[in-house]
Amino acid sequence: MKIRWKYFWLAVVSIILAGNLLSAYMQTLSAGSAVIYIFETRNAEFEFMVDPGGGPDVAMMEREFKKFLDLHPQTEDRELYRTFEIRPWQFWNWYHYITNEAYAYPYKPQEASQ
Repeated sequence: MKIRWKYFWLAVVSIILAGNLLSAYMQTLSAGSAVIYIFETRNAEFEFMVDPGGGPDVAMMEREFKKFLDLHPQTEDRELYRTFEIRPWQFWNWYHYITNEAYAYPYKPQEASQ
C-alpha cells in the first residue's frame, strides 16, 4: 500500500510540473485566445489594458500611468490595481502567477456595469 501512495504522489507532482512547463498553452486553452489584463486605479480614473500576446505591456502601462499622474497631480489615487484574480486551483498557471509582473499588483474586484 505504501508503494501505491508513492506512485500516486509521483503522478500528482508530475502533472503539476508538466502543467507549469506547458502553462502558456494551458492558459490559452483555459482562458481563450484573447487574454487581456485590465489595471485601474481605485476610483477608476485611469484604466489600462495589457495584452501579453504582443500588445501593450506592463512597462508601457507604467509609463502611461506616470504621464497620467503628471497631467493630473491633484489625483489622490496614485496606485494601480489588477482587476483579474489569481485562481490557485489552476495549478498549470502557478509558474505564471509567480513570474509574471502583472500579478505583483494588488487586487481590486472589477465593479459590475451599471
